[in-house]
Amino acid sequence: PGTYPGFEQPITYRYRSLEAMIRNILKQPYLDGHIKYRPELWFGTNGERILGPSYTGNQMIFLQQQIKDEDDFIIVLEMMSDAGELSVLTGDKVINPLNFTITNIDPEYRLRPKMGCTRTLALFPQRLKWVKSSANTKDMERIRSNQIVQQIIRNTVKELPRLWEEGIDVVCPDRKVRHGRVAVGGWLADYMEVQKIFSIAGKSCPTCTASSTELD
Repeated sequence: PGTYPGFEQPITYRYRSLEAMIRNILKQPYLDGHIKYRPELWFGTNGERILGPSYTGNQMIFLQQQIKDEDDFIIVLEMMSDAGELSVLTGDKVINPLNFTITNIDPEYRLRPKMGCTRTLALFPQRLKWVKSSANTKDMERIRSNQIVQQIIRNTVKELPRLWEEGIDVVCPDRKVRHGRVAVGGWLADYMEVQKIFSIAGKSCPTCTASSTELD
């Protein structure tokens, strides 16, 4: 929140406490028996590895190996963001929510909207209004806009280092209190959203080193 240099109007965005949202999801009693506190290995009848929900993959196994206390469990988050029209009745109004879910929950329940396993963590600002002048060039607009987006993302997820390093005691669906450590397992977004999240130019990638001329 506040006024950024070059932008006349205050840039407003809203976010909730990530820790509070995690606690609220995990304490729901209807999830009892449908949440995994340990990674699992699935195998077929011929001994072949089967990859199913995220808790059967290597990522959760790797994260579990990083913690010293064997009684702790990993709370794996999946982030999701994408801008879209707020309503066909509000003209060009758009909304860009940052949602997340906990992938320890069985997909059969996690993917049902009525189960409330996906929550909105933040609302990103849209279409920052730049004050055009000879001192504010288009390049400055682009750079400053990217800086603001990066700062907002940092503010939104600022609890993550503490939630991983120190962990939190949470009331689980079976009413037991467990100590969990929070990690982000992935962020779902289309290419246009990835450009904004990582503040990268078009025809580029945050991980790939290939030039745009080498792309298919």
